[in-house]
Amino acid sequence: MAYEGMEQSPNVVYVGASANQQVVPAVQWCHEQLKARRFFLVGSNYIWPRCVNAIAKDQVLGLGGEVVEEAYLAFGSTAVDGLVRRIATARPDVILSSIVGDSAIAFARGMRAAGLDPASMPTVTFAVGENELQAMQPGDMAGDYAAWSYFQSVGGPRNRAFVEAFRARYGADRSVGDVNASAWMGVHMWAQAVREAGTTDVRQVRSAMRRQSMDAPEGVVAIDPESQHAWRSSCIGRIRPDRQVDVVWGTGIPIRPVPFPATRSRATWESFVDELQRGWGGRWTGPTADEVAAAQRKAAVP
Repeated sequence: MAYEGMEQSPNVVYVGASANQQVVPAVQWCHEQLKARRFFLVGSNYIWPRCVNAIAKDQVLGLGGEVVEEAYLAFGSTAVDGLVRRIATARPDVILSSIVGDSAIAFARGMRAAGLDPASMPTVTFAVGENELQAMQPGDMAGDYAAWSYFQSVGGPRNRAFVEAFRARYGADRSVGDVNASAWMGVHMWAQAVREAGTTDVRQVRSAMRRQSMDAPEGVVAIDPESQHAWRSSCIGRIRPDRQVDVVWGTGIPIRPVPFPATRSRATWESFVDELQRGWGGRWTGPTADEVAAAQRKAAVP
């Protein structure tokens, strides 16, 4: 699955999209196609959304745009009314969302309940794909956008065969998303590396992984030998009322992965991540919704 970047280890092969393959192209697309100049950044309060929004903010400012506000929900929180009111007051051109899980469902419904729809204020999500949409009502995000490297609706015989095989095994009513495609791709490239190395020895397989490429459901993907991240394409999809996604834009070719975006130095990005973790007491998430509620109950006791 997609991740925030800010990491490069010789012992890890990264097959999910890095931020320069998901976030940066999406911000550029919003600027060019939606004519967005005023951006509202929202996310769940943990490491991935914090990094995503830092990268998006650099991109927005680099394009001459404005980040009108950056706001976070406690992990797992469904208390979205205050956030929705702030968005309604700010009237941004577009909302970039890295809100996840049940919070994403509550946020989408809260936006619609407040009369904020994609005709005047679209949301571009980095966290909701076909699988997550199945947990929503058909109209919750219809007309909004999602940014991933893969959508079930990607054309071509390779993807059709992949979707058919997936449904034959897991059920005809199952949806396929980027996370499924990434997992499938990673396993198959590992198998290719094992066959090339002629062994399952970790060091030899790791060396062979740096030479792997394949015709994946999204198109050609390859492991970058320097960073050990995957070259992946970028797509923007418009969410349909039936909770599937129509691809409205795509690169058509894979993008070179950049784990540490060029807007800041590697040392600066690593310091940014370290400061977040230290501020959260050595964790990768801020106070969760349950922890916030417990603290509020404790404070209310006389």
